[in-house]
Amino acid sequence: MTAIREMYARWAAGDMGEADQWGDVTAEPRGLDYAEVSAGGVPAMWLSPHGVGPDRVIVALHGGGFVSGSLYSHRKMYGHLAKAAGVRVLLATYRRAPEFRFPAQIEDAVTAYRWAAARTQTVALAGDSSGGGLAVQVALREPGAAALLLLSPWIDMDPAQAATSYEENAATDLFFTRPMVQGLIASDGSLRGGTSGVVRPRVPDAWRLSRGRGRRAGHVRAGPARVGDV
Repeated sequence: MTAIREMYARWAAGDMGEADQWGDVTAEPRGLDYAEVSAGGVPAMWLSPHGVGPDRVIVALHGGGFVSGSLYSHRKMYGHLAKAAGVRVLLATYRRAPEFRFPAQIEDAVTAYRWAAARTQTVALAGDSSGGGLAVQVALREPGAAALLLLSPWIDMDPAQAATSYEENAATDLFFTRPMVQGLIASDGSLRGGTSGVVRPRVPDAWRLSRGRGRRAGHVRAGPARVGDV
C-alpha cells in the first residue's frame, strides 16, 4: 500500500510519470501465459493461467479515466484475477479521449466482448474505474454475461459531479477531486456524449441482464468497502 500511496501523491503533485508505470506497484503473477490478439480489431491480450480450459472467459476493461491506461498498465492486476478465478481473462483496451469521441470507447468494449463470447461458452465482465463503467455499458447492450465484477467503477458522468463523497474523502483521496474529474469529463467534450448511453447508467439494470440464476451476479468494490452484491 505504501507504493500506491506514494504514486498517488506524485500524481496529485502533477507528476504522472511514465504512461504504464501503474503496473510497477503490482507483483508479477506467476504461472500465466500472455498473448496479444486482435479482438475483432480491438487490441487485447489473453491472460491464461496454466492448466485452465477454454470454456470460461472474463472480459476485462482497464481503467484510466478514458484518457490513459493500457494492456500493459493493467496486465499484472488482471493476471492475478485470472489466477484467483481459475479462468482465462481477455484484457481489452479501447480508443481513448480526447482523440476519439464518445461512443468509440463503448463500441470497442462491445466489439471485444462479442469476439470473446463467440469463442467460449461462458463470459463474465470485469473492469476498474472507467473500465468498470464500460463493463456496465456492455452488459446493458449485450445481455447474457455470467457476472459483473466492478472495481471502483466510474458510473456518474454528470458534469456537475454533485456527489458528497468528494468532501467526505478529501483527506484520503488527494487525486480524484471534483475539479479533476470534471476536467476529464469536459476534455474536448469527448466524454459528454449527450444524455444517452454513457450518462448515469443504472448498475442494477445491468445486473438484471446478467445470467445470475439465483447466485450473485454482480459485485462492486470501491476502496476498502464492498458497495453491493446481487
